[in-house]
Amino acid sequence: MDCEQTGINYTVQLSFAAIDKSGIAFGHKRDILFAVYSFRCLFDNEEMLKVDPTLKKYECTFETEVTAHPDYITHKAEFEKIIAEKGAYAPHGGILLYDKSGKPTLRFDAGSEVWQKLVALGKITGQAAEVPIKPTLYRTALDVVSLKGASDELKAMWYLVFPYVMLIGAPHEAEIYYKLKEKLCTDKVFDAVLSGRYGMGVADSVQELWAAELPNTVIDWFMPYIEYKNEKNEKGVSRDVQRYQKWLAAGRFSEVFAGTEKLLDTFPDDDTLLLTNIAARISLDTVKNNDERTKLLENTIEIIESVLSEPNEKKAFFLYYHALALVGLKRLDEALDKLDETLDFNPNFESALLMKRAIKSAMEKARE
Repeated sequence: MDCEQTGINYTVQLSFAAIDKSGIAFGHKRDILFAVYSFRCLFDNEEMLKVDPTLKKYECTFETEVTAHPDYITHKAEFEKIIAEKGAYAPHGGILLYDKSGKPTLRFDAGSEVWQKLVALGKITGQAAEVPIKPTLYRTALDVVSLKGASDELKAMWYLVFPYVMLIGAPHEAEIYYKLKEKLCTDKVFDAVLSGRYGMGVADSVQELWAAELPNTVIDWFMPYIEYKNEKNEKGVSRDVQRYQKWLAAGRFSEVFAGTEKLLDTFPDDDTLLLTNIAARISLDTVKNNDERTKLLENTIEIIESVLSEPNEKKAFFLYYHALALVGLKRLDEALDKLDETLDFNPNFESALLMKRAIKSAMEKARE
């Protein structure tokens, strides 16, 4: 699993910051931090190969000289060999990290073998010598989203990430599950999910969840959000499509293209959605290869022509985007003809009038 793409990394970092800034006791912070950190480590060891300042601050993770390792003196040659090879794993426990000059330091966590030996030797004392008491993953999620300073963004990320807790087989705690739903299934949190980039990964219909054969708890979890994002306004435009329209206006073309392509699988007959997708296709700035861009624009024209093969209330908009696709292909004469067709259908289409003038001006300059 890609913890960056799924938003797990971002959720963990937001959680660390919120726990650190909260007013709860040091020991309670330490316990929750260690639980969030342990959850992250279930997916890969990336978090273990660095020293997070918050984890270090609350004595969940430790960093010290390699020579402080309790087995360094008796196994010095073995240590030096691994350090010379820039190995990551220290012999007899711990992780080796290297600065820019190549100097190594020893990293280890509370409760680890190295930590236990240093505690026994009296090198680690006080609260740092106590094993963090991790709450269950269900309780951890509830504790984090219940923090006084928990933002809607943090809650939105836990709404998206919590299903992974269920999918990895954590024991189901029904009472906490429903408390989480009560806290997270709100319009404010759903708005934050919808406006964030990680929300694009949520299924677009309950049928999609069933087809994926997900557990009933996960389906039940996502159902309120799916209903919320698919709810339409008085103009018949869903919140999901409105999100992509806003992103389109903000120039987030690649995200709009990817998101609307996915959404069209569920709602292929939504003309507003399709127009948003077409606008993103034409404006897409991530396609650097001319052949790929030509293919994309030609495919876009095919889609438009297919739509216009039957009567359509939004005909003027489809004709206009047809013209824009032709401009992208540098077929300016054909683009002018298509704009004339657009204006025949809607003489007051301001964007079409402006585009027509711009094309004529460009063609006149080219002839000079």
